[in-house]
Amino acid sequence: MSINVSSPSGTITASWSYPYNLQGSTINAPNGSSPSISDANDVKPSAEFFVFTGVTAMLLSLALIVIYVLLDRQYRNDERLPIIDFVITVIWTIFWFAGSAAWAKGVSNIRSQTSTDQIGLRTGLCPIGGTCQATSCKLQIQSLFYFNFLFSYLF
Repeated sequence: MSINVSSPSGTITASWSYPYNLQGSTINAPNGSSPSISDANDVKPSAEFFVFTGVTAMLLSLALIVIYVLLDRQYRNDERLPIIDFVITVIWTIFWFAGSAAWAKGVSNIRSQTSTDQIGLRTGLCPIGGTCQATSCKLQIQSLFYFNFLFSYLF
């Protein structure tokens, strides 16, 4: 994702992508300065945990499909297998909620740290109350799809 900010001094450009290492991403300003987008790197761990949760969900689903198909008779006759299945599913659901909450906070942090005003202030080209205007930037749509999938899956 990238953002372009028009200021009286020229165009400020900043870009970032997964895993959202905002501390290592720099802002290119027309005055030659290149500060990092953020001093804190609190978005990267939540993004990685979100991806970890999704990958483990896929692997867990594949493993359970194999168990249901290949071990159907043992699954129906042994009382321990459904209990183990239930416990694993409960643990994974807790990870799912934690990953969702962490990513929601991460999206909020990305939005605040990469806002037009914040980018302009970090470069010093757009003082508070200045005339900086964003020409491109959007992020929140993927979080809405994720939560929609989560609630349709659970309910």
